[in-house]
Amino acid sequence: MSKRNLLDNYYNLNLAKQAYNLLEKKRQILLQELTVRKKAAEILSKEFKVLIHKASVSLSLARMSLGSEALERINSTCVNDSLLTDYCSIMGVTLSIVKTQKKCATIPTYSLEESDSFLDETYNDWQEVKTAFVELAGIKIAIEQLSNAISHTLKRASALKYFTIPLHETNIKFILALLEEKERDELARIKTAAKNLKNSAKHTSPQN
Repeated sequence: MSKRNLLDNYYNLNLAKQAYNLLEKKRQILLQELTVRKKAAEILSKEFKVLIHKASVSLSLARMSLGSEALERINSTCVNDSLLTDYCSIMGVTLSIVKTQKKCATIPTYSLEESDSFLDETYNDWQEVKTAFVELAGIKIAIEQLSNAISHTLKRASALKYFTIPLHETNIKFILALLEEKERDELARIKTAAKNLKNSAKHTSPQN
């Protein structure tokens, strides 16, 4: 073991500590984001139940007004709105963003001649249900992605904290002990050599 090995271990230890601090910071930020998303999901879940109930009631009224066959025929002419998928990045973690095209959602695709106010209300109510459902699904997907990222970050941080950092600290202590022992041995040899030279000088000096 040499001083070069000691410097290498100090350097690697410093890098490991910096990496651990960054991972801890990342984990804390992701945990905060996860908390925000979970609260949003909880609020939206309650709103979704209210929207479902309202839409079910309006559907019953439309069925009584127009009849089940008319509703089935009108439903077959409706076009499903396409979903929009986007992404955002938080501390290097890519999260999915899913939403509906609200522009298309406000335009009925059925004929106005065979509809009434009950059908219009039903259409609008279920559009709100669909929008809320897609938004809630997107939030739950993001929650799962964040949870996986937090778990992965925690594993990496734990590996640094409980393995890499202690390993370098142990190596540094071991190398320091060896170098100190080496210095003591060297100092002892120097003292011994100096003592031998002194004794030798006494024996070889001319007698008066």
